[in-house]
Amino acid sequence: MSHRAISLIEELREVSVDAEGAALVIGFESSTIFVWSHDSDALDTLNACVDAGGHPVGLLRWFRDVKGIQVQARTLEEFAGDEHFRKYLNDLLSGFRKELLKLKC
Repeated sequence: MSHRAISLIEELREVSVDAEGAALVIGFESSTIFVWSHDSDALDTLNACVDAGGHPVGLLRWFRDVKGIQVQARTLEEFAGDEHFRKYLNDLLSGFRKELLKLKC
């Protein structure tokens, strides 16, 4: 259990406080896994993903406002200036929002 993993889970829980939910985005070569803020084993899930070759790259969160369901994404600090990861999260965000809308109707 690394200090980095613990701080990522703390950050995940912090961004979820005023949201309906949040997820830490774990990128793999050809897939993505989410570590959910409500997961009671989030630290173990994160560690298992990293052990399997995944890389934490960003955070997603969603909430409702007068405009409907809003979804936000941001890269982790170490990827903030990387256009590749910003595009990856933006593409993911679009699909994620569509899926949320299907579930929340």
